[in-house]
Amino acid sequence: MYHNLQMMQRVFIYTFLVVVFTFGWLLKVFPFFKSIISMAMCKMSDTSLPTEIYWDSLFTWKMLQNVYHCLLADINKKVKRHSKAYNSPVVSIDGKSCHRLLDFSRGSRPLVLNFGSSTCPVFTEMLKRYRHLKDQFWDIADFAVVYIEEAHPVDGWAFKVIYFKFLIFVRFPGLLFSEK
Repeated sequence: MYHNLQMMQRVFIYTFLVVVFTFGWLLKVFPFFKSIISMAMCKMSDTSLPTEIYWDSLFTWKMLQNVYHCLLADINKKVKRHSKAYNSPVVSIDGKSCHRLLDFSRGSRPLVLNFGSSTCPVFTEMLKRYRHLKDQFWDIADFAVVYIEEAHPVDGWAFKVIYFKFLIFVRFPGLLFSEK
């Protein structure tokens, strides 16, 4: 019974995505649609992303596959909102040491985590806000950036990569950010 329900859920999600992506792909031929999508992307990401970095890959087969697999992964996550989070292991940038996420908090201070990749333009844009939060609340909370794998490294769908002129270093204690 549970297996059938899961299969129906997958079919529904996939069918819905195919309809939305087909409709979006057809609308891409109209110039006014580009400005609507641009406004929607800026609203959803709360940043101002240039359309050049995503327009060519928007509503493509690769993007559909990526969105579908991300939705399935999200549905199957063991940790859900408002439930206890897992104290996940994290590996240092150099790959030589492993810690648990909560190792980066001190005492009973809240730990503010930012997960992302430098090839994701939304992450890099939001990092400025994260730094502002860190500067504002460093005395009452601990902050860490967890660098995840490159955004869309092998699935074929990606933003056009822009050169970013900073590299993030996270140090403990103090969790310092430095730029290069």
